[in-house]
Amino acid sequence: MAYLKPDGWPDYDPDKSYCGPDRYEWLCRLIGSSILGINLNVPCYNHDCRYLVGGKEKDRLRADRLFWSEQSKLIKKATTRYSPRRYLALLYARRRYRAVRIAARRCFNYVTKELK
Repeated sequence: MAYLKPDGWPDYDPDKSYCGPDRYEWLCRLIGSSILGINLNVPCYNHDCRYLVGGKEKDRLRADRLFWSEQSKLIKKATTRYSPRRYLALLYARRRYRAVRIAARRCFNYVTKELK
């Protein structure tokens, strides 16, 4: 999976957790960067990059949908089709997606003026 990297954003560090808001370290530890042993740190990093780049509400929706898509692709790649682990991991990932849709609005960099 490719990494996104806006100007001024640090390179991806596999030892750092990008899942959860940076300003609440305790919440990042609670959320964790994996689900049932499947590392989902890269989709979290890419989601953070998309939020940093920002835009309008439609861009936020697109960022969140790509977050869900990247997570589900990694989960499906790491599990077999009929594995209960796959469906439980997808359920947890869907909850993460919903939490981001509900609670992460203030973290998105909304652009209020058109750039020339």
